[in-house]
Amino acid sequence: MSNFGQILKKIGAFGLFQKRLVAALCIPIVFTAFDIIGQVFTGQSFPHHCNTDWILKLGPNLTDERQKNLTLPVNKAGKYESCEMFSPVDLDLEIIEAYGINTTTGCINGSVFEAPKGASSIVTEFNLVCDRSTLIEASQSIYMAGLLIGSLVLGQMADRFGRRFVVLLSLLLLLVFGVGAGFSPNIYVYIVLKFACGFSVSGIVLNSSVIGGEWSDSSKFAFCTIICHSTFSLGLMLLCGIAYLIPNWRILQLVLYSPLVVVLGIFYWSAASQTSWT
Repeated sequence: MSNFGQILKKIGAFGLFQKRLVAALCIPIVFTAFDIIGQVFTGQSFPHHCNTDWILKLGPNLTDERQKNLTLPVNKAGKYESCEMFSPVDLDLEIIEAYGINTTTGCINGSVFEAPKGASSIVTEFNLVCDRSTLIEASQSIYMAGLLIGSLVLGQMADRFGRRFVVLLSLLLLLVFGVGAGFSPNIYVYIVLKFACGFSVSGIVLNSSVIGGEWSDSSKFAFCTIICHSTFSLGLMLLCGIAYLIPNWRILQLVLYSPLVVVLGIFYWSAASQTSWT
């Protein structure tokens, strides 16, 4: 009795069906690039300093530069400190201008960011600077933990329920959690959703290229894998252009992940289940 590999050679080891399948499998890899590298743009930092609007109660007509001179200390490089301010005092403006303030404190009223008009990121919106800046690194570490756990769980699920099912499930989860991250009310919800995105990405990366290889002759397995993963670079190029045009991180999240609705339909129609011999 002929095995599956022999049947493939007779009917076409890499025919139209396989080419169409590999083309469909390339699309999800583009979105994995969006997710893995996306925080470079959604977590972009901008120049900032402490919010010192307390002094405007004493002098509402102060210019921005004069306000900084009176309320922000200067570092050795001659620039205003980013995470330090003079302690608020209950004195007349004339006394402050004449004698200055000698004590300093942290940014007790948050920070002011010098971002371009319309630009925002999780850093500006959730105030992830100074003593809260470690939450950015924490979010990336937790995201990587999601990739790890996803590879362990979804790899086993693929062997049991089929790779097509797992990729479709992963695409659905990435759509839900990727779009959901754009509505995060705080950094902690964002971190949880990014963990779930990392979990989902593992299922796509591990199984997409394998499906194409399984439905092709063994001599084409490496070729299918290379083609699928090469589109990761395409995703990076697209991400840079889209992020340049959309500086608002919440809108960027929606634009990057919403097309997964269409991708789910394409993949459902194009991708076949894994072969019986795997």
